[in-house]
Amino acid sequence: MSEKKDTLETFDGAFNVQDMEQYVRKLGVIDWLGGSEEERTKERNVTALQRLLIRPRVLVRPVGKRDLTTSLLNGKITVSMPICFSPSAFQLYAHPEGEIGTAKACARVNALMTLSAWTNTPLEQVRKESACENMWMNVYLFKHGRAARLIRQAEAAGFKAIVITVDIPIFSRRRGSTFYRDIGKYYEAAHFPESDPLLKDLLASDPDATWNDFADLCKMTSLPVVAKGIMCAADARQALEHGASAIFVSNLGGRQMDGAPSTIEVLPEVVREVNGSCDVYVDGGFRSGMDVFKGLALGAKAVFLGRPAFYGLAYNGSLGVQKVLEIMSDQLSRTMALSGCAKLSDITPDRVMTASFL
Repeated sequence: MSEKKDTLETFDGAFNVQDMEQYVRKLGVIDWLGGSEEERTKERNVTALQRLLIRPRVLVRPVGKRDLTTSLLNGKITVSMPICFSPSAFQLYAHPEGEIGTAKACARVNALMTLSAWTNTPLEQVRKESACENMWMNVYLFKHGRAARLIRQAEAAGFKAIVITVDIPIFSRRRGSTFYRDIGKYYEAAHFPESDPLLKDLLASDPDATWNDFADLCKMTSLPVVAKGIMCAADARQALEHGASAIFVSNLGGRQMDGAPSTIEVLPEVVREVNGSCDVYVDGGFRSGMDVFKGLALGAKAVFLGRPAFYGLAYNGSLGVQKVLEIMSDQLSRTMALSGCAKLSDITPDRVMTASFL
């Protein structure tokens, strides 16, 4: 008797993002999303969030109506929720709709998407076909002027900001990394095709790049620049001094330095350093609206998602991505009510505590 294959038609439906992950894991399309080396930092991102508990508060204020509207980049952009998408490469591998599907989902609910430098679909096409107004473009500190080229393309296409990944001077050793060797045979990176003679030089940033190179990219664009991959106060300070408009706390989902702290552990340090001078964003291990609440309580202006975009796409294309946003925003709204918060500014550090028994 043949084993019954799990499909969307036979699946009972996703109650939360973890259900989506379990479903798509059976499809084999997310095996490449492993962490680096022993995956300790990848797991720590999740467990550190679990150690934070949310304090219920009662009868503090009316909570019948909650407002999740969020302004980013000092008011330059307004979105419907503080839940956004980090740059995630090769989305066609998850679903035929790929990056356009993710962008369309964001457009429908007025959310923000950051397009990866390693998008399968040209940035101009994603922007045009999705009609997504709130899009940021990701670049690395590439050699051979490639970062500048992508920035100019993003400006012309109407992207709202540039997100420079600063924590990939070399490419780490990752579980599932044979994917990177084979993926180009099936789904080329639109801006870095296999035929590019310089491709091997462009898989990571220039290992000799410094903050001066970062500053040069900031100076060449009129768009706000977000420094992504900041994991300490000292680097946050350097980023701001060299032209960053916002700080993005990230350890690339535990896919670069294994043994590094989780992002939620360093978030308060970075928030203290910037002292309200700019937005601070964070990603890494966030899988629920409750997790998002914890990030906001510790000072993040918005929480970004990486792997969940893949889960949603593989689950049901653009509608699956929209479901991720709807589930997590609903969880966040309910958590706000149960903790006595009616608006995002009500979410303060005293709303969370460390689980000392874990």
